[in-house]
Amino acid sequence: MSDLKAAPGKNAGTYRLPDSDYVGEGWTPVEPGTDPVLYGHAHISPQGQFEVRSYQTFTLTYTVGRFGLDDTGAIRVVFRAMGDTGKMQATEPAADNFVSAKASNGATLSVNYAGRGMSARPRWKSLTVNVSGGYMREGDTITVIFGDTRHGSKGLKLQTMVETDFEFKVLADVCAVGHFVPIPDTPTIDIVRVPQQSGAQFCRVCADPVSASIWVLKRRISGVTRPHLRKDNFASSPLWRLTACRKPSTIHWVSDQSVSRI
Repeated sequence: MSDLKAAPGKNAGTYRLPDSDYVGEGWTPVEPGTDPVLYGHAHISPQGQFEVRSYQTFTLTYTVGRFGLDDTGAIRVVFRAMGDTGKMQATEPAADNFVSAKASNGATLSVNYAGRGMSARPRWKSLTVNVSGGYMREGDTITVIFGDTRHGSKGLKLQTMVETDFEFKVLADVCAVGHFVPIPDTPTIDIVRVPQQSGAQFCRVCADPVSASIWVLKRRISGVTRPHLRKDNFASSPLWRLTACRKPSTIHWVSDQSVSRI
């Protein structure tokens, strides 16, 4: 090339790679292939219906596709931003929402959770499992346990909202280039409301508009009536979720395992 700029030194005048401004780069539209079998598949167990705010354990199994999974490649499980599922973590096995991962071929895996910044909207929440110290062949598996209870964790705490087809959407960076391709047939579960309990589950509250303090006129739990409890006696208890009101109103009694709308 006659217009090459010579660099000083012993290699001056020899051919060098053209400037990237003239070559261009391939970003997200570029994929190694379009056949879903190339990227693998995933399923989750158990499936079915699970109560809001309950602790659960789910095992997601990703099976490597025809491309394999390269050293430093990864899979990523992404979730919609709007939700209050427990914050996943991989550093404290005895704490809530612990997540673990294991490769069937013994490859070293690292697990990282990000609330934002790693995946595109609307699925900002992401759990990334990176492969290092070896690659994976077609048919090898990565097993991810959400809410792993084997070391004392209570499990993964589900969100407050009822949702049909809550998605564990799996993406795979099989060629270790930072480009995550969605895996077809996204695993899902259903998050359902807590069944209505029998017996007295209501209390009567009113607020003093001057002091803004809330008085409970009656509270009945397990057949025991406890009248005239002040706000400061129960505000820190997980049994109650109350807001100030200017006239007497009826609210649902709510436990830490259920949801109430005032």
